[in-house]
Amino acid sequence: MGKMAAAVASLATLAAEPREDAFRKLFRFYRQSRPGTADLGAVIDFSEAHLARSPKPGVPQEFSILGE
Repeated sequence: MGKMAAAVASLATLAAEPREDAFRKLFRFYRQSRPGTADLGAVIDFSEAHLARSPKPGVPQEFSILGE
């Protein structure tokens, strides 16, 4: 129960902060709470825009389900 209260308090604090700082703090919390996550090779690179394949030509799709 203590972990849940700490997580809720952390999220409440993050909600009051600017978006980028909140994201960085949340990501740092995630990384520190999971041992062995130093290798971030599987993390999506958001520095460039990537469009997923769309079921219809010419229509961009924001999300790709299971890498389809």
